[in-house]
Amino acid sequence: MDTSEFVSQNIYDRENFLTHYFEKFERSKEGDDCWEIMLNHLPKSVKGMDILEIGCGMGFVANYLAEEGAASVTGYDISESMIELAAKGNAHNKNVKVGVQDMETIELPEQQYDLVISLYAVHYVLNYKRLIEIVSKSLKPGGKFVLFVEHPVFTSSIEQPIWIERPSGNKAWTVSNYFTEGKRFTKWCSFENVQKVHRTVSTYIQTVLEQGLTLTHLEEFCPTPQQMLKKPEHVNNFNSPLNLNMTFTKNK
Repeated sequence: MDTSEFVSQNIYDRENFLTHYFEKFERSKEGDDCWEIMLNHLPKSVKGMDILEIGCGMGFVANYLAEEGAASVTGYDISESMIELAAKGNAHNKNVKVGVQDMETIELPEQQYDLVISLYAVHYVLNYKRLIEIVSKSLKPGGKFVLFVEHPVFTSSIEQPIWIERPSGNKAWTVSNYFTEGKRFTKWCSFENVQKVHRTVSTYIQTVLEQGLTLTHLEEFCPTPQQMLKKPEHVNNFNSPLNLNMTFTKNK
């Protein structure tokens, strides 16, 4: 993949972005459809753990992990606006530290963390191999890496993908350019030309395996009956997976 001429994108600090963002998403334990899935990927107990979150946003996950007994939680995000909100929201948690770092250039201490989490952020990074190398080195032996991304089926099309309605009334998601990895541009949260990076499922997984980690949990988002009742639009996610959720363990 060509990594030249890549400028890190920070849409979250654009004027009026957060207004559109809050209108589109409910970011709380009760409102996020994927919260239950995240809990399934976490260790049964995080008590006493040193944890890193890459792309921490407003710090909801950091707050939860601190309340669950983590010894320390470090959160990084490229957005100054998000980090400001995360710092305010975790002011009462003395073991939570947040700061601004870019995934493209992030630096981490080696063998520092028992758990590294990144939820729906890594599909924005182009230099994926470097990021995974840094994350792998930052994990303690036996440490876990929880990685959630937009599903490659969802990110593959170079042209703006669409749902096609079949004669039966069922909808089908258009998939093309799957094996052509690289930048994609889409409309998101009312903003045009939002840049994401498409890579295949095998690239996501194999790149981590090459760093000496083992895939221990793999899941594709499928709405539960309860989520369907709350958000009927989830019916489309029975036809095309929206998210690819993975957990890796560093070999001891």
